[in-house]
Amino acid sequence: MPKAPIILPIERSRVWWGLHGSLLLGLAVMVTALVGWWAGALVMLVGSGCLWRSIMRLPRGTLYLLPRAEGPLGRWLLPQGELDDALPVRCDYLTPWLVGLKVGPQRVWLWPDSLPAEAHRAVRRLFHSPGR
Repeated sequence: MPKAPIILPIERSRVWWGLHGSLLLGLAVMVTALVGWWAGALVMLVGSGCLWRSIMRLPRGTLYLLPRAEGPLGRWLLPQGELDDALPVRCDYLTPWLVGLKVGPQRVWLWPDSLPAEAHRAVRRLFHSPGR
């Protein structure tokens, strides 16, 4: 009997935004102290644009993980309500707070605030191998 799919409603993470925004602000302050206010402003302007572009490119949507013996498959829910093609899913980073998945060629980071807690736990149970 096939296992039920794990449904992941993925949103953009505010934790990710806060960490990267703090790093950008720290870099701008250091550049301002070492070079001058004009260089710090330039770092903030260019860095803010890069940060905004990165935030907009973060994957979001609904991902269905289908557990199988050979390895899980992932299918994105398309805007029309249909499921996309099945892609192999590989977990290459697993911690209590952050999970890194490769869904086909795409990298998906699952932060604690990017999906519901129960879905986060289900993903960790799927990829956790006890005794390692």
